[in-house]
Amino acid sequence: MDSIKSKPETPKSDMKIELLEDILAEQQDLREAVEKNSDRLDELLHHSKKVNTWIFSQRIKGYLKIFIIIIPIILGIIYIPPLFEDVVNRYRSLLNSFPGFGSIQPNDQVNDNQINDLIKNLNINQ
Repeated sequence: MDSIKSKPETPKSDMKIELLEDILAEQQDLREAVEKNSDRLDELLHHSKKVNTWIFSQRIKGYLKIFIIIIPIILGIIYIPPLFEDVVNRYRSLLNSFPGFGSIQPNDQVNDNQINDLIKNLNINQ
């Protein structure tokens, strides 16, 4: 049995083992880094979805604000002139009873002479 001798380890085989161990350690480090990056990417994806949802809701709120402002203006443009004409027509008889008011129509431009005539007719300037 003494005749069977074990081979002495050579420095080359020790270097190979060390290189393999280093490679395995680097692979393990790379796996950990990839897992860490994967977790971070998942977190970023989650936050970006939240931001996109917030941006979408802000767009909807902006459109609603515009509609809340524009719709009443459009309705006012459509409905106020007929209402105003109706009010003017109701009080036209009252305005015609005063001298000088009958000559002024709702769409007429009033000048200084007409105002002075009205003041004279109402005897305000006595």
